[in-house]
Amino acid sequence: MNITDRFLFGFRHPFWTGWYIASKLNPYLLYGRYGKLARKQGLDRPYFILSFDCDTEKDAAVVEEVHNRLVGVGIHPVYAVPGELMEKYANVFKRIASSGSEFMNHGYKIHTYYDDTISDYQSCFFYDRISEDNIIEDITKGHDTHLHVLGKAPNSFRVPHFGTFQRRRQLKFLHHCLSRLGYQFSSSTEPLYAFRYGPLKDVGIRLREVPVSGCFDDPLIILDSWGFMIRKFGNRNEELYKEQMKKMVLWFTERKLPGLLNFYADPSHVINSNSFFEAILFAKKHVPFLNSYDRLDGVIRSRSAPLNN
Repeated sequence: MNITDRFLFGFRHPFWTGWYIASKLNPYLLYGRYGKLARKQGLDRPYFILSFDCDTEKDAAVVEEVHNRLVGVGIHPVYAVPGELMEKYANVFKRIASSGSEFMNHGYKIHTYYDDTISDYQSCFFYDRISEDNIIEDITKGHDTHLHVLGKAPNSFRVPHFGTFQRRRQLKFLHHCLSRLGYQFSSSTEPLYAFRYGPLKDVGIRLREVPVSGCFDDPLIILDSWGFMIRKFGNRNEELYKEQMKKMVLWFTERKLPGLLNFYADPSHVINSNSFFEAILFAKKHVPFLNSYDRLDGVIRSRSAPLNN
């Protein structure tokens, strides 16, 4: 995003801009607020969840290699896969599921395609550009695909291109759809949501929203593999990715601050990145890993206050 784009985005989203300015001036205030919310929501220490968005055939081609490398050190990631891609690579994802990893419903339609004219992947099928009926259909077909391919209904969801689907009305609609399906978790929001509401906000009947985490020095900017390993904006690079994750882990552990480090990546972005695997191993050494969102129920202590803050 260049300077002009940033200015236009800030002009159109003044509320986000206010939080962003605060995060740049003193990010520690945001972490302090977050820690208080996390403790109120039942967390007593930091925990780590790693998930992968498998959106392309390039991801599907390498995901098993990435998975096996992580399982070899005791880490079972969570996977978000569009139904169409899951059907096409059913045997791959069946093997991963049989090893004990959780899968999130990620909708049905493939929402990233390869554009031969530019020799690169492009995004498509945005939820904010289609009707509510089409959204319901996509979520339901994704759910049914899990049953057909993996033989198990998912209980968590991540909306495609979730950065474009963050308005209050959009999230309310999404959470209503997921509640009707009996889902327990959604991880469909950006880091700002966590600083406003905490890492585990009740958003429906037994449904919690679990926002993804940001960079340590830029708390509202997602620590994503695409930005650091594929499109290296500014000073972003693989070593900075590792540094940002390490700083986040140490900040929480040294201060015994409760929270949930909810990071995700794309398999094809990290397959050849030693920095990524070094960062994950560092986190594993210091923070308990949760191999599924289900495990959150087991680590949340009894609460005397409701989650809605």
